[in-house]
Amino acid sequence: MPDLRRLFLALQPEPEVRRRLQQEVLRCGLSGRMVPEDNYHVTLVFLGQCDDERRERILRAAGKAPVGVVGLDLARLEFWPGPGIQALVPERLEPTIHRLYHELVAVLGEHGIPVATSRFQPHVTVSRRARPIGVQAVSCPPLAFDRFHLFESVPTPGGVRYVSLASWSLAGPEAGPGGAAHLGSME
Repeated sequence: MPDLRRLFLALQPEPEVRRRLQQEVLRCGLSGRMVPEDNYHVTLVFLGQCDDERRERILRAAGKAPVGVVGLDLARLEFWPGPGIQALVPERLEPTIHRLYHELVAVLGEHGIPVATSRFQPHVTVSRRARPIGVQAVSCPPLAFDRFHLFESVPTPGGVRYVSLASWSLAGPEAGPGGAAHLGSME
């Protein structure tokens, strides 16, 4: 049986920004199980269960992604009943993040990695198993991302942990296989 890993491509705020986001969420009030700030991210493409061969194709494809800093202004804390989460969401959709999403889907497809496409809704999940709340305005710092990551979802006794396996610059070309600037431990 092949070793399968649950993978996704995402943007992740810097540690200090994640702390500020969590402080704002706590100020507004949370319901449910709080997501650790280290796990705060904006999923670009969910890739699902992947074996080593597919992961290698993802690494090659992601390195061909376009360049350009991506911005996101989170303005509201909302409850999403389907997944039962509270999420920080933007007031309006930034064209840069949508362009990155569509170009990643295209380049993955060109490398034989089909992905399920649905309506792309950039957000940061801040709690799970949440109860309904009204929409709340939040005061979050504007986010600017100059890299994106390939994450693995790793189950632990204390809950899931997201581990960056590789990252790529959105600011310009980098050395390394497929443009990957950082290849984490993939053992």
